[in-house]
Amino acid sequence: MKPITATLLTCASLASPSDWPYWLGADRSLVGDGSPPTEWGEEKNVAWKVPVPGHGLSSPVVVGDTIYLTTAVVTEAGVAAAKTWAEEEAKRAEEETDTGRPRMAMTPPTEHELRVLALDLATGETRWSRTAATLTPHEGTHADASFATPTIAVDGGRVHASFGSLGIFTYDADGELLWSHDLGDMSVSGAFGEGTSPVLASGNLVILWNHEGDSFLVAFDAETGDEAWRRPRERGTLWSSPGVARVGERELVVVVGPSTVAYDAATGEVAWSIGGDGSPTEEPREIPRGEGGPIATPIVSGGMLFTSMGGRRGMLVGVDVASEAADEGLESERIAWKHTGDTPGITTPLVLDGVLYVMKRGGGMLGAFDAASGEAHYTAERLDAVARTYASLVAAGGHVYITGRDGVFELVRAGEAFESVAVNRLDDRFDATPAIVGDRLLLRGHDHLYCIARR
Repeated sequence: MKPITATLLTCASLASPSDWPYWLGADRSLVGDGSPPTEWGEEKNVAWKVPVPGHGLSSPVVVGDTIYLTTAVVTEAGVAAAKTWAEEEAKRAEEETDTGRPRMAMTPPTEHELRVLALDLATGETRWSRTAATLTPHEGTHADASFATPTIAVDGGRVHASFGSLGIFTYDADGELLWSHDLGDMSVSGAFGEGTSPVLASGNLVILWNHEGDSFLVAFDAETGDEAWRRPRERGTLWSSPGVARVGERELVVVVGPSTVAYDAATGEVAWSIGGDGSPTEEPREIPRGEGGPIATPIVSGGMLFTSMGGRRGMLVGVDVASEAADEGLESERIAWKHTGDTPGITTPLVLDGVLYVMKRGGGMLGAFDAASGEAHYTAERLDAVARTYASLVAAGGHVYITGRDGVFELVRAGEAFESVAVNRLDDRFDATPAIVGDRLLLRGHDHLYCIARR
């Protein structure tokens, strides 16, 4: 699909510090600049609660007084097809009695409407809703996934919505389509679904396309939709989104996996690459077929990048991205420290006041490390109430907010000592990472979007 010619933008302002304009927030740190409530419930500190049609795991993003969100809504034809598929699956499950293992719960590839929503921040009312496409995905997803998982990125009034294989769509602030692209179909390991979010850097919208087939990293001019550059990558499924690091006047897009590779965001040239064992490498290393790579996104703070390296069973590392040596070779000295056994799983870690917080694989336990040295403050403190979490950590007002899948939220006081300070509950399930906008906390559940604010 060729890009549609761009039209005049209606909103040219850049994101303010209080905005949360893309995945990880305004400074890509998951840290807000306000102080949202520490206590809430269905009858306490809920400014508003609105239903969201369909199903999506993308996080809300906010620019000015507008929230942007994606969702996938099953059509009537899709509902009928899903019922038939479920009946056939149940029959196959009865016939497959020799495996001794339960069948993986999956969502079938039935017809969906892919929608982009704009909501009023003050009230939650829908300002506009656009159906980007109505189609049947080429493959299904894990039952915990969705067909609307990547988070929107907003810049200069442009709203960039990625549905992965189902299309890339850019709108203006009034919901008029500016340009779009179809990059083909991914073949995802285990048909577990797609998840990587787009990133904005050096005026480009960068899309990671790593799957079991031919893989690449591609950049489009964010204003026009013209392809700026494309670089081939070793094949293998990645669910992690790229990180962005600034070195002087240069922005680097960093992709993690069996190798961690930094690309110049303006040109796509490789700045440096490190293998999963911490050694220099001239070429990215292929992900073993069927294994899949990291899910957590790398975080950059204080000239350091913190990531899970070497695949989903790899290690937690601190990487020096600000070193002048970044442009002069592929050096293992770039790794400042590393830990095994403390690798984040799905949740992206965060850094606040020099402390790196990590949810250990499997959930329910939190670790905290000195970000500069890697020295552990604590490594496996069990949370009081949260057992499983897919949403990443966020922080504001001196607290780390932890989202449980079952609607339980736990707050931990920021600092070197572990201290759980509050447990809150809502009547929904939550897998999307929250957004923090000033003193507001936006929580996307399976059925509703909540705005938490003092009342």
